[in-house]
Amino acid sequence: MAGQPRSAAALKSQHRIMSDPKTWDEIFRVIGAGESTKAVATHYQLPTGRMLSYIKGSSDLTERYDEARQARAMFHAERIEAIANNVEAGDLDAQAARVSLDARKFLASRLDPHLWGEKQRVDLTINDVTKQHLEAIRVLGMTENVLEHEDYSEKLIES
Repeated sequence: MAGQPRSAAALKSQHRIMSDPKTWDEIFRVIGAGESTKAVATHYQLPTGRMLSYIKGSSDLTERYDEARQARAMFHAERIEAIANNVEAGDLDAQAARVSLDARKFLASRLDPHLWGEKQRVDLTINDVTKQHLEAIRVLGMTENVLEHEDYSEKLIES
């Protein structure tokens, strides 16, 4: 926790927890089931920043964390569907549901923006055909507005 001195025993305990592969299996399973990273860190008595730094320090853990976040986003998307069904059935107040739906939409869009985000990224490459055409003319040794004809030894100028 912030402001508390770090004891050697606490640091040793945190290192033991973070170096255990079974702990990471459980952490990613719980995050994928919809729990926040902060809540998981608190459960294991780990500082959130330290846990995230440890994850970012390993490409395997980073990949698994990203997958867990995507699963968490899917969890919130499925809850959105369940809440909508409850409103339609009359089991839930529409105003209360709106707050929950908006929060879950926000979470899903931030946890997995590629699937649930509203912004779309478009990669577009534009080729200027005019420049390509002029370059092809230069490569062929031709000049613009000049035509050569087989029957004449002199060049005809296009008007």
